[in-house]
Order: sequence, then structure tokens, then C-alpha cells
Amino acid sequence: MTDSNPYSPPSDLGARGPSVQAAPALGSPSPNAVDQLRRTRPWAMFLSILGFIGGGLMAFASLFMVIGAASGEMVRDDETPALLAAAALYTILTGMYLFVSILLFKYGRAIGFLVQFNRNEELEEALGAQRKIWKAMGIIAIVTMGLVVVGMFVGVGVAIAEGL
Repeated sequence: MTDSNPYSPPSDLGARGPSVQAAPALGSPSPNAVDQLRRTRPWAMFLSILGFIGGGLMAFASLFMVIGAASGEMVRDDETPALLAAAALYTILTGMYLFVSILLFKYGRAIGFLVQFNRNEELEEALGAQRKIWKAMGIIAIVTMGLVVVGMFVGVGVAIAEGL
């Protein structure tokens, strides 16, 4: 008697589907998922370090702008408001750089824990850190687009006021 149950899985899966790997043990992510994130970690850490360096340089630039505006010796009095506005913009950009860099660093650290312990808890932490990065980048993009639109209106207004 043959087993002809049409609802049973086929006995030969060798040539079917993109992957016939056995499912990972309960509580551990697949090796491919861990490998993909492991290969992402160096880039996340690299960009995090670049962000910390860029944020530090922008903080110094902002500080020197404020010092220059306060001393009054390096700029004319009519240039001081523009220099202070640039310093304020650099301070905001510094905060954004450092915030995203911290998120990238936490993401890289979470991936390191995932590679080390290979548990679903670490995978969920890494994915949560990644979600925070994308959320922050989305908010920054919206704010930047809003500032560009405001800047365009201010530029047109200044051009009209100056009689162009």
C-alpha cells in the first residue's frame, strides 16, 4: 500500500524553492540574517565615527563664530547678526550629526551583541535600533525640507526688499 495523501509534504525538497535549509532552532535567528547584519556593522560604526568627527568640527566652527561675533574685531557690526545666525544653524546641525551618530553607534553595538550571542532578543534590539535611525532620518528630512522652503521665501522676500 502506498502513501498517496495529497496533503502531505513532498518527500524530495532538493530541487524546490529558493532555499531548503532547516529552520533555525527556536530562539535563534537564521545564520543568513545574522550574516547580513554582521556585514552592515562596519559601515554603521564607520559612519558613526565620521558623524562624531563632523559634529565635533561643526561645534568648534560654531564656537569660533560666536567668539568672532562677540569680540567684534573680526567682523563689522552689520555682519554680526548673520554670523550669529550661521552659528545657530551650525549648532543645530551639530546636534543632528551627534544624535544620528549615537543612534548608528547603538545600532552597531546591537549587531555586535547579535553576532556574539545569536539570540532573537539581540536581533530584535538591532532591528529596533535600525528603526530609530530611519525614524530620525525621516524627521530630519522633513525638517530640512521645511527649512529649505522657508529659506526660499526669505530669500525671495529679501530680494524683493532690496529691489531686485
